[in-house]
Amino acid sequence: MINIVIVSHGHTEFIYNLVNLLNTSSDFYNLYVKDNLKDNALKHFCSKNNIGYIVTDNSLGFGANNNEVVRCLNENHEFHNDDYFLFLNPDVSITDDSLRELYNITIQNNYELVTVNLFRDNELTLSDNSIRTFPTIIDFVSSLLFRQNRTILNKNNISSHTKVDWCAGSFILIKSNTFISIGGFDESYFMYCEDVDLCWRLKDKGILVTYLPEVKAVHYAQHDNRKLMSKAFFWHLKSALRFSLKSTLHSLGFSFGIKSRL
Repeated sequence: MINIVIVSHGHTEFIYNLVNLLNTSSDFYNLYVKDNLKDNALKHFCSKNNIGYIVTDNSLGFGANNNEVVRCLNENHEFHNDDYFLFLNPDVSITDDSLRELYNITIQNNYELVTVNLFRDNELTLSDNSIRTFPTIIDFVSSLLFRQNRTILNKNNISSHTKVDWCAGSFILIKSNTFISIGGFDESYFMYCEDVDLCWRLKDKGILVTYLPEVKAVHYAQHDNRKLMSKAFFWHLKSALRFSLKSTLHSLGFSFGIKSRL
């Protein structure tokens, strides 16, 4: 079973569109929405469409929101150790057939950590740069200030299941017991780099991301972090510095705990 976790920051229309593509009474996945803005219309929509609805009193960051859903499901015994969590951005569009294909491939190969081939347009011509190698502080600076990023992997060169360092948090499929054992997302990051950090900690345990090029979805990304001097830009900068410091000190033999509500 796949437990799909979607966090909404006012993304109600995106969620409406996604649900139109899915079967909310499916036999192989359940759908859960974490509402970060207490949208009554979204609450009503979820109730009407057999979608789990979770809300907290205060707004949370990316990692904390996703961890909160897992914590609630765990508390209510709503998943098993061999189930999967799919952390899915609300602005990702995927069909029921593609989800079925993803599930079958993952189960048949017993993959623990998986992502798919994301595009930025409905025609599937513009690739989303969603798989990469781990970045250094120089890579972060080059990407944020100069729009050059050498960590991006060219998907045109990948035609079979391939292990990669990390994948974007817009689409992460992970076995539930693996996610729990690693402590989930590190909530010390408010926004950005939680995905890099999660994959980095998993790789340290010998678990790599498997990229499935044949399974396709569309990500209507906004990339607000690209706007210099914006709030999102500073969130990204802070997270980049944190990950760079953490990974550098780890290479020198220092270890760090994580902040998590799991």
